Amino acid sequence: MVHISISTIHSLDNYAQTLEKEVNIDFCRAMNRITFDKIVSGNPTTFSYVTIPEKEVEVVPDRGKDFFLWDILLKYIIIYTLCNVL
Repeated sequence: MVHISISTIHSLDNYAQTLEKEVNIDFCRAMNRITFDKIVSGNPTTFSYVTIPEKEVEVVPDRGKDFFLWDILLKYIIIYTLCNVL
């Protein structure tokens, strides 16, 4: 039987809430960017003084699972190293 303390549950809940806020902020930024780009490029005479920066090409892994596992491993290595140094 696995025993989970109340503080662990609260801690996980706090992390989940923080993650939810970050995802929401990223979504809002993406939607604002799409809307802004569409309006500016749709009215070039009105917004002649605005230049839209070129979009950065993001490299997306073929399989998200590999990326996720590597991300977790990297965080573990960093935490382990910091614990040993400090």
